[in-house]
Amino acid sequence: MSSTPNDETGPDSSTTTTATSATFLGLHMSSVLMLAAILAITLHLVRQMHLSREYPPGPRGFPFLGYLYVLGSPDKRKLFAELRDQHGDIFSFNLGCRLVVVVNGFEAMKQVFVQQGNSFLDRPQVFTFTHVGQGKGLVNSSGEVWKEHRKFTLNTLRSLGIGKSSFAEKVQEELTAFCNILDNTESRDFDPGNAIQTAIANIICSIAFGTRFDYDDPMFVRFLQIFDENMSISGGTALLNFFPVLQHMPGDMFKSRRVLKNVEYVQSYLRTWLDNAKKRFDRENVNDLIDSYFKEMEEKNSNKTFSYDQLLKLVGDLLVGGTETTGTTLRWVIIFLVRWPHVQRKLRQEIDTVYPEKETPTVQDRRRMPYMEATILESQRFADIAPFSVTHTASEDVEVGGKVIPKGSIIIPNIHSVHHDPELWGDHDDFRPERFLDANGEIVRPDYLIPFFMGKRSCPGEGLARMELFQFIATILQRYEIRSAGKGSLPGLKGHVGITFTPFPYNVRFVRRDLPPPEEEEEEGEGAEKAEESNKSDKK
Repeated sequence: MSSTPNDETGPDSSTTTTATSATFLGLHMSSVLMLAAILAITLHLVRQMHLSREYPPGPRGFPFLGYLYVLGSPDKRKLFAELRDQHGDIFSFNLGCRLVVVVNGFEAMKQVFVQQGNSFLDRPQVFTFTHVGQGKGLVNSSGEVWKEHRKFTLNTLRSLGIGKSSFAEKVQEELTAFCNILDNTESRDFDPGNAIQTAIANIICSIAFGTRFDYDDPMFVRFLQIFDENMSISGGTALLNFFPVLQHMPGDMFKSRRVLKNVEYVQSYLRTWLDNAKKRFDRENVNDLIDSYFKEMEEKNSNKTFSYDQLLKLVGDLLVGGTETTGTTLRWVIIFLVRWPHVQRKLRQEIDTVYPEKETPTVQDRRRMPYMEATILESQRFADIAPFSVTHTASEDVEVGGKVIPKGSIIIPNIHSVHHDPELWGDHDDFRPERFLDANGEIVRPDYLIPFFMGKRSCPGEGLARMELFQFIATILQRYEIRSAGKGSLPGLKGHVGITFTPFPYNVRFVRRDLPPPEEEEEEGEGAEKAEESNKSDKK
């Protein structure tokens, strides 16, 4: 059978046809995939636009990325104030695939965290809580684990005498060591930050372990340095809460590896403490929180919420929470007393009236010292050291003010919007303890002062913190006059806004009241004039 011309060219033609078909099919598939991607993006945007009508209003961001500006904002307090003016007390924005809801103002916060608080008790399942906090302990846990450990912590603190004279003696013992540090400065310029942190940490250690450490103990100093470093750099990991894929990038751009390494160091250190405590544990002789926990583990051995790992995180939470918040507040108080010397003078007068024979200040006398109490309250309001508290998540869809806060959204309580609300406080940018005193000089504490937060997630260590603040301030001012460093150089009111609002390092002078002041010291009146003048031009 003879071949036709087509038969002669068959193989080449077939190859060409196949290649052309493959090219066509490839282009066709690319087009289909592109159209599918465009359709998916369109549907996503349409869905987001539809849902956004139900959610609290807020600024628009980039598709899939969200409102990235908030992550780069140098001061979220100012940014949130502007967004509140534009969108109302409850506004929202997207970050990655998560909806973030910011709650501002006392009434809105009370509605969300008190009246509907059961729907906002949990922590979000994001990097900060699942990787750093490991979902354990008191701060990072949710559900039954959190409920059981909060109940245990409150009961244990109460049984250890927190807020009573028996524990006040332990605080006073630590104050003696702290004042020895101040005495050794001999009225020279001194940054009290590290000494304050060590003193407060030692009080927490006495609760947890029944022991304290020397201020120059190298291991304890390093331990506190690691804590402080993590508080400073943890803000850099915020992006990972919304874009978790960034955890796998090479290097350590977001400090996550450094944070996790520090967490492991802290846990290794704490394990040594816990192992030693376990060896000496005697269920008939319970003296501290760890003993109480071991006893609880024995009595509830079938309850898996109580475990060694949970105890590890609980102790870490108490050390971080108790040391950072109270220590930072005391650092701010010292700044305020130097910048507002008339407040310091009034406090000394009150102390000398209540303790004319230089008796040791005790927490039982707190009611006899209303100006001291008012100064502490004003310091907590003015410093506002935890402007955004700790983030929450919605465990279900919740309607608030006609808008829906959806399940799984991240909730930020803006405490700063309450403590610096001009409608509540009037001259909110002025440091004025008298705002907490009535016409008879008695304490007035409004509901909208919330330094320990509100609702069921409020700080369980409030009683301890109030005791520490009173005893530290009363003892320091009974013994010293706090003056500015050098020739009237005043510590500033600006600081670092991270997990907490901490003052920048500063120096002051602690001048013994029972000793003649150094000859080069300026007169108190001269320093006071400089301070008052500076306060007029250097608003917080």
